[in-house]
Amino acid sequence: MEKDPRMRHTFEDHREGEVSGEEEQEEAKFDVKLFMIDYKQCDAKKCTGRKLHRFRLLKCIQPRSKFKGITLTADADKVVSAEDTEIIKKSGILVIDCSWNKFEGL
Repeated sequence: MEKDPRMRHTFEDHREGEVSGEEEQEEAKFDVKLFMIDYKQCDAKKCTGRKLHRFRLLKCIQPRSKFKGITLTADADKVVSAEDTEIIKKSGILVIDCSWNKFEGL
């Protein structure tokens, strides 16, 4: 069976260096807890975050909830790196799901 070059890479793959599409991919090395703050500003039928929530792959939390993991936002001044592995393993990743046009006012 031919391997699909678009196959998803794991966090560990990027941490250890480049992985070509021809290499056999493994399951993720650790489970990542995913969280989302949903401002309900997009089409619910097209929203990837809501779809992940419906399949119970992430947990929705309130905007003022305390969160100690890594937060992904459109205006972040730092990128996620291998240095963040322990924080991600322990506390997870939070994504802010909102309209890009209305992001400044949140």
